Amino acid sequence: MDRFGFVVGPGGGSGSGRRRDVSVCTVPEKLAGLAFIATSIALGTALAQNGAFIGATKMRTCLSCKGKGEVKCPVCNGASVVKTEKYAKRCQRCDALGSIPCGVCGGTGK
Repeated sequence: MDRFGFVVGPGGGSGSGRRRDVSVCTVPEKLAGLAFIATSIALGTALAQNGAFIGATKMRTCLSCKGKGEVKCPVCNGASVVKTEKYAKRCQRCDALGSIPCGVCGGTGK
């Protein structure tokens, strides 16, 4: 058997053998493996509960509105007032709020 756990066959070299059976592992090796698996499961559960530690558990946010759900009005540029030739008037597109619901995410932010 070589250092990688392969049984060396008559041809020599580690590629011509077969992998060592798992049942040949000693009890401490099995316990170490089980401890590693249990730790991984517990740590993964803790990260999933806390959220925001790993990318896989983060909530996706809309790239257009950055999760706010609304974007700056393109007509008044967020000022809620549109300047005409003679005078300024309220923006009709956003009802003088300065922002409109995001068209990409539908105002949800996700």
